[in-house]
Amino acid sequence: LNPKWLTKDKTFDFPSGEELDFRVEVWDRDKLSKDDFMGYIQVSPHELEDGKLTESWYTLKPRTSRDKISGEIRVSFTYHSE
Repeated sequence: LNPKWLTKDKTFDFPSGEELDFRVEVWDRDKLSKDDFMGYIQVSPHELEDGKLTESWYTLKPRTSRDKISGEIRVSFTYHSE
């Protein structure tokens, strides 16, 4: 496989005072058929150090027990509590 990443360097704002988990879904975009779900990761703010870049490999998870998922994704986060 030779993946082409269509999303890079995104900033997301969350409501202050709420520590919501952040979910990243990975899809294989197909031009001639439906897109294929490849897995997701979920990161909690508790896993991230405030103001520090955290870069890690995350194992992709299935949505249901029927999903056949394997692989990892490398993601970088910088979390700012305020």
